[in-house]
Amino acid sequence: MVDNTVEFVVATADGEVRTINECNNLDLFWATRGGGGGSIAVLTKYRVQVYPSLPIHVFTSNAKLTGTDPDSALRGILIAHVTHRLEWSAQLLTGQLEYFSDKVKLSLVLPYADDGTKLKRATNSIRQLLSNRTDIAITMNRYDSYSSYASYLSITAADAKVTEPSGISTSLASRLIPRKIFAEPETIDELVEGVLHGIVTARRLLNLTGPQIVLETPVSNPDWAHATSANPAWRDSLWHVIHAGEWVGSLDESEVQTAADGFLKMLDPLRALTPGDGAYLNEAHYLEPNWKQTFFGSLYDRLAAVRNTYNPSHLFDFYKCSVLFVLQVMNKSANRKHSHRFATSAGAWPFEGFDEWPMEETPGGLHWYVVNGKSVDR
Repeated sequence: MVDNTVEFVVATADGEVRTINECNNLDLFWATRGGGGGSIAVLTKYRVQVYPSLPIHVFTSNAKLTGTDPDSALRGILIAHVTHRLEWSAQLLTGQLEYFSDKVKLSLVLPYADDGTKLKRATNSIRQLLSNRTDIAITMNRYDSYSSYASYLSITAADAKVTEPSGISTSLASRLIPRKIFAEPETIDELVEGVLHGIVTARRLLNLTGPQIVLETPVSNPDWAHATSANPAWRDSLWHVIHAGEWVGSLDESEVQTAADGFLKMLDPLRALTPGDGAYLNEAHYLEPNWKQTFFGSLYDRLAAVRNTYNPSHLFDFYKCSVLFVLQVMNKSANRKHSHRFATSAGAWPFEGFDEWPMEETPGGLHWYVVNGKSVDR
């Protein structure tokens, strides 16, 4: 969607319906291609680049952890998956990995105009490696081919009805893992231990947990021209690690808070391993501490400026979106006003180091006061 969109029709906060593309409202078109389009305007129509249909080939491998030390087996499987990742990426294999307390699921997907031979060659090594382990029992090693993407989607849609039910509550935490991590033995070990740390921590917090690792983010589309506003961390990531915990019904408020805090903290090893990188906004923890860098990267200030242009009344603001405020600060001792520009978000105010100065937000008409570094709505 981000890379293949050629045109949007949107309604902006001023009520105007605009057709935006590389020729009209280029700044708005850029911002809606990956930078949180719904926080800038309402998308009503879109046009995308299409391509000739290709056959879709899929390798599915499921295994039960049968040994006396399932975490050791899980570590071995993780190492195998990590060490194969650069090779799979070079061959444009996508898919997902899922790890549970008693089983592992691997699904590798390759759109390619052949009979599935390329995928079989690319996965032969991992298939044999897993089959030779004595601490797991292979329950499925299967290749399937679909004549078109549409026929493949009919299968995945049916699967989603079973694996993604409605009416459940979820706690999420995620991290994008860049290519360089997969190139050195030391960082490979740290990645494996970081993912295992999250798996073990999640089990202590909720009963139904399991990480999903999405393979092949848009690393194959580097966007050298910077035509889109997707988080730059996407472009160099080979793994999108998602820790998820679910529950049905209700939990005590304290239990929910404990789970939320625990899921946020469980990512600390992966954050330390990938400083300056990020997470996918739509599947991340809502309390990410360094959220500007994590969600938007180096594009934050530019996105904030575009959003301020087309959403000056902050109609489409949401928690931790990029917003640019122009504030007037009255210096009581000097009896004069100073204009200050802050890039922040609704609910996240960076006013520190002030005494007690009245602040007027423009535009918008709201009046804010800062008392001991905290904003107070008067």
